[in-house]
Amino acid sequence: MEIKGLAKKLQDKIMPYAVAGVLVFTGCTATNQNTIRGHYPSERKAMKVLEVDNSFSLEYLDGGYIILRGLEEHLMTLAGVYAGTAKVRVRRTTISNDEGEEISKVIYTVEGFYNKETHPEAMRRVLRESDTDRNRIITEDEFKILGRKIFERYAKIPSD
Repeated sequence: MEIKGLAKKLQDKIMPYAVAGVLVFTGCTATNQNTIRGHYPSERKAMKVLEVDNSFSLEYLDGGYIILRGLEEHLMTLAGVYAGTAKVRVRRTTISNDEGEEISKVIYTVEGFYNKETHPEAMRRVLRESDTDRNRIITEDEFKILGRKIFERYAKIPSD
């Protein structure tokens, strides 16, 4: 009986501190999350700029950038080119339009990979350069403009 009584006394003495510790820890976590999110543009502004109806379509990246969900993989492709771990290849082809006219077309492909652990600066560069209006919201058009510049600059034309 003495052991049960001692356990009850310890529980009564320790429990208020444990609860207080959990509350403080939870408060710190919420504060840290709010501080980190405070570096991002407002969700409402991002939804308006990216022309989406709900926040589930948004993706939050390191550095305080917001993009459309699914665009990160494409940004990583560009980062791989900047990191030197992915190569841009170009192929020229001719296609016929609806009127039967021959049109020359350039097709870019990227071969390689990107590892954000070994080359984080490459992704920071892609984010910084694609955000042309400096609002920390990267649109698909901003991504395409940077992609075109990178492809044209780094393309390796195969020798025939």
